[in-house]
Amino acid sequence: MTNLLTIGDTVTGALKIGLVTECKVLKSIPKVGFIQSIEKSPSIKAFGMVKRIEDDATVICSIDKLGEHIMIEFEKNINLRIGELIEVNGSLELERE
Repeated sequence: MTNLLTIGDTVTGALKIGLVTECKVLKSIPKVGFIQSIEKSPSIKAFGMVKRIEDDATVICSIDKLGEHIMIEFEKNINLRIGELIEVNGSLELERE
């Protein structure tokens, strides 16, 4: 059995942003929830609100047009608080179920 997808296949899973090396705390969030400036690339700049702290390097954020529970995994420990507005640069990934 193969894991290759074909046109029309349904894929389920959870979106997350990984490989995050840059994070800025913002005073307000731009109207756009995220920007993917390189076509067909997982590279993403996203703007969201911290909803939950998972551990020293992982938070759950609400990001407009992506979802209310997007996991963000940082490459190093971070010091964020619930409710903070952030901008991150990373890699958009789908964790398949």
